[in-house]
Amino acid sequence: MARKNGEGTGGGEAMTPVGAACSAIPADGAGSTAGMAQDPAATAASNNPVLSTLVTAVGAAGLGDTLNDTSAAYTIFAPANDAFAKIPPADLAALLARLAAREVPG
Repeated sequence: MARKNGEGTGGGEAMTPVGAACSAIPADGAGSTAGMAQDPAATAASNNPVLSTLVTAVGAAGLGDTLNDTSAAYTIFAPANDAFAKIPPADLAALLARLAAREVPG
């Protein structure tokens, strides 16, 4: 997760990572918060080693081009590899099947 520096105080525009897994985000380069902000969603995620499980799932679902479409607006919840590792295998398989079918219930 990231938030704007000074968020809630009218501060600057730079993003600051927030949360336990954020310590694994590179400080600079393509996989850093600033680097990912320069790329479309799927490309940005592929540059960050913390998101490799998500990138694999997006690729398997054939959604890379869709998420790289800069003419569309998306909100993407990007779980880190550690979060995926905590999902029981059967539940993870069901989640990935829904992603592949591009279904989101509700």
